[in-house]
Amino acid sequence: AKGYSSIYNMCTQAQVLITDELHCMTDGAIWSKVFAKFTNTYYRWGFSATPYKRLSGELLSGSIYGPVIAKESYLDCIRKGYLTKPEVLVYRYKQYGLPYGIKYQQAYKERIVENEDRNLLICKIALEHFKNNKKVFIAVTHLNHGRLLKQMLETVLGKDKVIFAEGSTSLEKRQEAIKRFEQGGIILLSSSIFNEGVNIKSMDVLINARCSL
Repeated sequence: AKGYSSIYNMCTQAQVLITDELHCMTDGAIWSKVFAKFTNTYYRWGFSATPYKRLSGELLSGSIYGPVIAKESYLDCIRKGYLTKPEVLVYRYKQYGLPYGIKYQQAYKERIVENEDRNLLICKIALEHFKNNKKVFIAVTHLNHGRLLKQMLETVLGKDKVIFAEGSTSLEKRQEAIKRFEQGGIILLSSSIFNEGVNIKSMDVLINARCSL
């Protein structure tokens, strides 16, 4: 109760509110209740690279922060040197239709996580870039997918050349993984823990192994 009182007093007495990744803060009733406690914040600044995923988020952020006062396009950020100009490559492979009535989780498990052809293609692409001294990062959604790809890559590179960071990985281990990745010599796989708030400037290749069915 004492800790709650100190946090509550801090919220009600604060005069400035600065929020990063504001699109996360406007995505749910809990954050709306938290923001309602900042009753004396005359200045409110919210920042996001992907501010509005739907109209409700735009309306809610307007009610919390007020109107948009500054906006930078993706191309403008590239021209100014804030973002890297990407080269996007789409790889296609033969895929078969899904059985009628199959559940999403089962479909994802069979056609993404355990899809041998797709996983072999991912590993082939990763190894080609890695052998050309590129820093390769592979993003997955499901933990089993990351673990399976890690095992496949380890059969070629060895266990000391592949790291998979996921939710149970400690903050210290995550920072260590990023440091090793930036130094070169490993392939880094990650679940959604590196989705936001992480900036790995040395990354050369990002392989999106995720999928939305």
